[in-house]
Amino acid sequence: MEDSAQYALSQEDERKSLLDSSHSQSSPAHDGKQRWVVQFPPKWDRALSQFDDIVIEKAQYFHRSHLGLRGKVGVCVELFNQLVTLWTTIEVGFVAPLFFYTVGHDALAGWFSALAFTTAIFTQIPKRFIYRKRPYLWMPPRALMCRNDRTSSFPSRAVVCAFVYTFAVVAAVLHVHTFSTILNITIMAASIFVAVLLTSYARVNFGVHFPSDCAAGVILGCVISLVGYGLHAAAVAACSSCLEATCYTDGQVASALTAESFSLGAANWPALVTGTCVSFLLTILCMIPPLEFWSKCTHFFGLLTPCIVFHLSFLCPTLSRKYASLSPPRLPHGTDWLVAITVVGIATGLGWFGRSRKKLWQRFAFFVVLYALILAWLVSWRLLAFK
Repeated sequence: MEDSAQYALSQEDERKSLLDSSHSQSSPAHDGKQRWVVQFPPKWDRALSQFDDIVIEKAQYFHRSHLGLRGKVGVCVELFNQLVTLWTTIEVGFVAPLFFYTVGHDALAGWFSALAFTTAIFTQIPKRFIYRKRPYLWMPPRALMCRNDRTSSFPSRAVVCAFVYTFAVVAAVLHVHTFSTILNITIMAASIFVAVLLTSYARVNFGVHFPSDCAAGVILGCVISLVGYGLHAAAVAACSSCLEATCYTDGQVASALTAESFSLGAANWPALVTGTCVSFLLTILCMIPPLEFWSKCTHFFGLLTPCIVFHLSFLCPTLSRKYASLSPPRLPHGTDWLVAITVVGIATGLGWFGRSRKKLWQRFAFFVVLYALILAWLVSWRLLAFK
């Protein structure tokens, strides 16, 4: 009995020493060039290690077994992981407002704009300033490498996105098909639980996150959903509600923006100019040293901020000097959905290409082009074609 107890203690001491030594080693993802980065506390890693390592071992069973990924089950698991990773990327939140504005679902576009903006900022703050090695980067590795992600492991942005996206979709559905309060809460909680559980399994199975990263993602997702909901409610209160059609002109206002007159004089030009200047300034501040907030900032701001500025300038009559806004959109046709998918695909491609440029001025130039194209597209599409 004493021998087994001593062996367990020696194993635990060995685990702690390995954790300490791995913390002292450098990582190719964190070479000290970025300022204001702190390491994830080693004592937290030690406290969480037993839980994390056990769950990782169970989650990666099919990778560690003799079947590997060559077995049918392993292939299915790999495909599942890829699909989950695809729909929980932050880029989905970037393009959702553009898609919904293109098909005329302005209420959904405004709802997703608030949540996407909050998600992007709130998840990048810990990613930028707190560094935790991916499980497969430890020496020895604490997980098998199935995907090459080199940014900070903490927290799991995929889990955050799974939480927020599910909250956004279910809230929108329940607003139209509402039930009793208890049933609404049950549906919301169950949907989020399933989405978070499946996403957490996929990320841990890939070896790119610790289970504790996923738990932190759940907490952060809850905070973001509450903040995003409050931000959207404040925007509706200050502006107007597209869900209740109060953000549109009734067609009788003399200064209404209509395709017949095609006069932009009634647009909220102060909001347009101010929003554009703020978007450009934020992008520059996030790009340049010493902050270097995010490599995706030109992609993020280039896709999302023109949608926000479009709403403030053309769908917010309370802020307009002449109380003008766009007319209510018609119901989308089949071709409108195809157009929206095409526009989103082109915008995403431009964003990816622009953010891959090495020089700052090149990335900023692509941001300016992307911003101008999306804003011009939304205005021209809604004034000329979508009526």
